[in-house]
Amino acid sequence: MPSRARHPRVRVRFYTLRFVARDALLRRAIGSEITLRYPDGHEDLHRIGHDGEVSLGSLPGGSYHVRLKAPGLAAAWPIALSRDQDLSVSVISYLDIVIALGALGVVALALLLAGRPRLRARLRKLRRVPV
Repeated sequence: MPSRARHPRVRVRFYTLRFVARDALLRRAIGSEITLRYPDGHEDLHRIGHDGEVSLGSLPGGSYHVRLKAPGLAAAWPIALSRDQDLSVSVISYLDIVIALGALGVVALALLLAGRPRLRARLRKLRRVPV
């Protein structure tokens, strides 16, 4: 039924999105900015603080996409905003990849030396030879 009030009251719900980006292995803050694509298609750029967090308020409900600018394997995350939300993401940084590959190399070398006693003996002899 239509209201007879001259100035009808319209309730609009706005929500807050808190975004946190952390390194997957070292758990430190990562990223410099995010791009937020709104339901109507336009995009806004938001700076991330030193703590890896950004809080965006007064967002109307709808489907959003967040894209992180960070050194590593970052992607876009879809968000259906229907209440206040916290989005915490882990990003695999290039440093994580180097650490993982280095650990795999050390394990491979240890397995190689453990399975070859002659190679270990030869390496011991090389250490004893004075130069």
